Amino acid sequence: MAYSLCNLLGRTLTNGRSEMLTAMFGGDLPVSRTPEDRAFIDRNGKHFGAILDFVRTGDTTELPTNGPELAMLLDEAKFYQARYRSSPD
Repeated sequence: MAYSLCNLLGRTLTNGRSEMLTAMFGGDLPVSRTPEDRAFIDRNGKHFGAILDFVRTGDTTELPTNGPELAMLLDEAKFYQARYRSSPD
């Protein structure tokens, strides 16, 4: 099995900008695990970095503005239930 590893802070994953990540890592949804006991999310990782940057900062200035890349990123944002607001709370 091939997968990418990301090391993240719990407070990043539960800050409220992504309802899915907040639920998963806040204990409200089960999290699949690798044999090494790392969290596993079965998604294409191409846009996960952009999702994480948004979850960390709320900044959207580096996102694509149109075309297929934007469409793919929006699909991932919908999956992670990413929500834009000026502050997480």
